[in-house]
Amino acid sequence: MDFNRDIFKSRVNKFLLELIDKDNDVHLSLASGKSEFALCFMVHTLFLIGNNEILKKKKFVWINKLEKNIISLSEKNINSKTFQQLLSLTISCLIILDNPKNQILKNFCLKLIPTNIDAYLSEIGADIGRPGSGNLSMFIAIFYIYLIKYYNYNYSEKLNSWINFHKKSMNYYGFWSNKNYSNFRYSFFQNGFHQYEIFNYLGFNDFPLENMKRNIINLQDKYGHFSSIPGGTACHDYDAIYFLTYNNNDINIKDELSISLQNIAKRILDIQHQDGGFAESLFVRPINLNNLLIQLNHINIKNKDGRSERIQRFIANLRPKNSYIKNHWLDYRLDWNETNIFNTWFKILSLAKIDFYFNKKVKHWNFLNFPGIGYNGK
Repeated sequence: MDFNRDIFKSRVNKFLLELIDKDNDVHLSLASGKSEFALCFMVHTLFLIGNNEILKKKKFVWINKLEKNIISLSEKNINSKTFQQLLSLTISCLIILDNPKNQILKNFCLKLIPTNIDAYLSEIGADIGRPGSGNLSMFIAIFYIYLIKYYNYNYSEKLNSWINFHKKSMNYYGFWSNKNYSNFRYSFFQNGFHQYEIFNYLGFNDFPLENMKRNIINLQDKYGHFSSIPGGTACHDYDAIYFLTYNNNDINIKDELSISLQNIAKRILDIQHQDGGFAESLFVRPINLNNLLIQLNHINIKNKDGRSERIQRFIANLRPKNSYIKNHWLDYRLDWNETNIFNTWFKILSLAKIDFYFNKKVKHWNFLNFPGIGYNGK
């Protein structure tokens, strides 16, 4: 795998700087308002591409904003997925900004960790792969690890219980789901990715990795994407790439894996927008004849793995309410083809992991040495 990394990162950097306003707030896209999540995405992306100059320049103002943002959101509901996601991202941002020990974050972590970890994981449906349970499970583990690493709390047994719970409830494919599912599904690795971030950090390796990779490759479409949504999504593609690049001792599927990763890497490079950023998908909107044919072809009725999910997404995406993307990061209707900081971060991270997979000596990327999005193993 080879491409001009300096030119690629220069184009990305130009896009990133346009998202930072005069008050040092960060906007989700060039047309949107500012967002506390966008600030976290920005810190991670600048770190990933090695723009330490901006990080050093804005270090103290951004630390202050990160603290204010987490305090402000805590006034709504600290038990919500939204708050826990922002807290996890803020922890890693402060680690990147070389200011990891923070009393505000510490106190929130202590409030959120459950008394009985098994009961909590059962309650959120981690054992059956309930949507969102992977996120919540990962957040709690991150809070444990943060308190252990930076404050010397004794939560090792809690983490062991966390691992054992997931090990015991793992399905045939190495993920978590309703036992009624006999075929492989996109939701397995999209939800289960989060637990594997923790497994990777803790060095837990008792799972069928090669089988997982084979099943994920089987879902790759002709463009290289790994999503039930045609044109891929930043999150779904990254989840798949995370597993495909996980521990590259893949003797039995080395050639197949190499082709798969090179296809998605080329695709990512091809869909970078002129402004240097990335969007969610090129094929969902507008609904014209070309895109409709692509969406119908994407259903791929012959491949039973993930077929029901592709059909569901096809029908759902035709509905007028899904003409735009709405999420909890900002009250803003994002176009499917609108460049934004989240998709840009995830696409670059996907490319960086593939680049590192093929050449461990590549020094063009900075990976986070803490569990969560951006960790690349020890």
